[in-house]
Formats: sequence, structure tokens, C-alpha cells
Amino acid sequence: MKILVAGGDERQKYMYEILKEKGVWCDYISSNSNKGLMNNISSYSVIILPVPLSRDNKKIYSSYRKLDVYVDELFGIVNSNQFIIGGNIPEQYVSSTHKCIDLLKQEEFVLFNAFLTAQGALALLLENTQDYLQNKKVLITGFGRVGKAVCRIMKLNGLDISVSVRKEKDFLDADQLGYNAVCYNEFNEIISDFDYIFSTVPARVFEEHHIRDMKKSVVYFELASAPYGCDKSLFEKCDKKYIMGNALPGRYCAKSWAEEAVRYCFDNLKGDNI
Repeated sequence: MKILVAGGDERQKYMYEILKEKGVWCDYISSNSNKGLMNNISSYSVIILPVPLSRDNKKIYSSYRKLDVYVDELFGIVNSNQFIIGGNIPEQYVSSTHKCIDLLKQEEFVLFNAFLTAQGALALLLENTQDYLQNKKVLITGFGRVGKAVCRIMKLNGLDISVSVRKEKDFLDADQLGYNAVCYNEFNEIISDFDYIFSTVPARVFEEHHIRDMKKSVVYFELASAPYGCDKSLFEKCDKKYIMGNALPGRYCAKSWAEEAVRYCFDNLKGDNI
């Protein structure tokens, strides 16, 4: 088996190092300086791409070095015998002509990623405040996988949790877990209560009047993907603290993420003629 790891952040770097330690024949494209490896891409059985694959739907994502590898270019030269592994792989490439494992569509791995995101959220909170966390009030928007994981880790650290939910079942589940379940239309009345706010919903939830009514000392953490839970410029306008919390597993838990990704991918590739 010969594997090519391309782009990404610290997670890709750790995956490459782990694979090398396992004795796998593996190469790593980290910048344009070694982009020449693309010329021999047909020699690789497996191509491991970033999670997410791209941030602009054009280039393969790379966090810290200039790498001009385009998504269309890459999928135009891989063949049907090669396995592609990554995250948020565009649907037009997930077909009978490409063998793909999209890590962000695998429930087991998505849950693991959510727990790492929550751990990163706690680290981000500690880095950006000088507070004793016990009984501080926190609002978490959304009760999906990431929202639930963030609720759990914040409660374990003594915070008073309120979570915004939409479904009746989520109200019941949140209540049973000891969280204060609130509706989005209640924000006008309660938004000034919170010391910290974590956004996990990729939709505009907070308008300028919400931000204006937040505590002067509030710290807002954006964990959602685009279009995000609010407009960052509104926090700047209202002189309130906004922290971007994107790619937390890669920032705080890259080694653990990489170890699990390698294990998961190898488990799923077993039995295939690779």
C-alpha cells in the first residue's frame, strides 16, 4: 500500500507521521515546494485529503503553507482504483468512479470529532477568560452532536447551562440532563443573563439588538461553520468580545484526532484490494 497525504493542518501532519511509524509507504504534500508529487498521483492506492477538503470550494485546504492544488484538478486525475479519504467531499465526486470515505458522514467518527470540538471549546474558554468557571452562566445554541458535547463538558466543569432547542424531544432530553432548555424567541428576555455564549448552529441566530443587550463582559465563541451564528462586525461595533473557534480538533487535539482517523480508515479499508 502506498499513501499520499495532502494539505490540511496539524492533523494531516500527525497522520503522515503515524503512518510512517507503522511502516506504511507514505508521502506528504505540505506546500508548493513538494507539489511535484502530484505528477505521480496514479502510483498511490490511497489519497488522504483534509477535513474539510476545502474552505473555498476551489483549493485543497492547507492551514499554514501555500499549497495550490485545486479540487477539480485532483479529482480529474485520480482513477477508480484509488481510495479518497477526506471530509465534506463534494457530491459530484462521490460516485461509482471514485471510492470515497467522507469522515464527516461517518456517525462514529463525527461523534468523536464532536467530543474533541467540545474539549477544544473548553480550552478556548480558559484561554480567553480569567474567571473561576463554577456557576458561570453559559448559553449554547443548538443541541446537535457538537451542542450536546459542549453542554456535557461545560456542565462537568461547573457551569450553569442553558441550551437553545427547537424540537419537543430535545426539550425533554435537555431537561433530563439538567440543562435549562430555552426557545430562540426567548433570547430577547434572557440574553443579558449569560457570561459566555457558544454558537454551534450554522445560521444567523443573533442580531444586533441581541448583541447590544448582552453583558459588557460577555465572551462569544463561534463554533459553527459558515454562515455562522452572527456577524462578527456587529460584536466589534458593540465593543463585545468575539472568539472564532474554527477547526478546534486540529488546534487542540490534532494527535488524538489523527490516531483515531488512521484507525478508522484502516478498519474500513480492510478486505479491499489495496
